[in-house]
Amino acid sequence: MKTSNYQRGLADTEYLLAQYYKRTQKIDSALVYFESSAKRAEQENYNIGAAIAYNGLCRNLYLLAKYEDAESACKKALENIKSESDIEYMTKADTYTALGTIYSRQDLIEKAQENFLKVDSMHFLRPLRPDVIAAAYQNLGGIHLKFDDVTLAESYYKKANDQFKKLPVAAAEFYMSSNNVELGKLFLQRESLIRQIVY
Repeated sequence: MKTSNYQRGLADTEYLLAQYYKRTQKIDSALVYFESSAKRAEQENYNIGAAIAYNGLCRNLYLLAKYEDAESACKKALENIKSESDIEYMTKADTYTALGTIYSRQDLIEKAQENFLKVDSMHFLRPLRPDVIAAAYQNLGGIHLKFDDVTLAESYYKKANDQFKKLPVAAAEFYMSSNNVELGKLFLQRESLIRQIVY
């Protein structure tokens, strides 16, 4: 079925409205427009439009702790990715990161790690946008820190900072400041573990 340019335009407009409502903290309206955009795009076989809208829906749902619905939206995003074009490759990686976050917030650590490592593998094959791969590294650092594997955790946090440095200055400073807080916690945890061994 051929995509209607008019319907595709409507789907894109609804997505932009969803982003507007998200940024203005009107989350209920954002969710309505993300879902409407995704469904309209699906009806028109506008797969990448559907994937991006479902990704947005997923990310907003998990912020509301609606994890089951968020997981379903993420999986629909992945189902709509049909090729390896740059935008679809990046959307796939970002969706795996979102899925990893959903599982991590529910302490489903193995599932979380699996999705973050998928992003790492994708980056190895084709470099991802710095903020996307950095988010995966940061989360992997957090997972290993939970299990007191401070050496591996530190390596992931440092990898995240290396990627954040590639962003525009203001964004780099913002993301690195939060990442450095995690590094600070890591150093405190390392000192605590050393004291336990010594004493």
